[in-house]
Amino acid sequence: MIVDRLFLPLSVLSFAIPFGIGYAITDELHQTLVDGRVGTWRDVLIDSAGALTAALLIRRSTTHSGGLTVAGKDAGRSLGRGP
Repeated sequence: MIVDRLFLPLSVLSFAIPFGIGYAITDELHQTLVDGRVGTWRDVLIDSAGALTAALLIRRSTTHSGGLTVAGKDAGRSLGRGP
């Protein structure tokens, strides 16, 4: 049976979290350039907290459930499905 387990390494999260925070900052900066919109640090904090929470939940779900299952091309045969 060819079924691989994919664990989300911490290095991926150490990239994703700063990326999410950076996106929140640039989004708020962009809002200051749009008429009728205001960029605030409060919104940056809210967006950053959302990115951090999502990353932690994804990390937790992949480590406690044994990882995300990624089926290989022959996985159907091993389950009795296929030629």
